[in-house]
Amino acid sequence: MELTGRQTPVAPERFTTTVLQRIRREQWRTEQNVDRLFNVAIAAALVLMFGGLAALLNLNGVLSVSASVWTLLNGVGRTAVGVAAPSFGLYIAAAGLLLSALAMWWWADRSLEF
Repeated sequence: MELTGRQTPVAPERFTTTVLQRIRREQWRTEQNVDRLFNVAIAAALVLMFGGLAALLNLNGVLSVSASVWTLLNGVGRTAVGVAAPSFGLYIAAAGLLLSALAMWWWADRSLEF
């Protein structure tokens, strides 16, 4: 039997209302999650702002901590460069390979659009 010979099934009585209610419920949940994330971001910004203000009021402490952080970062940077230097050519080759693969992907995707 062909599809054209079959009758179109009738949707249940409350199908449209139920689907629309589910869509609205999902949208509401998504909006709630966005609101929570926004509130957390605002709270974090306030904490950072008041922490920065407190740090500015204690300038000697800020200067000593920043000097310690600078010394630590300087040591870590030198160590990282010392470890990475022998493999620098490999890093350049890997980056070139990645860039050429991305360029070919972009070219192939662009030629498929036409």
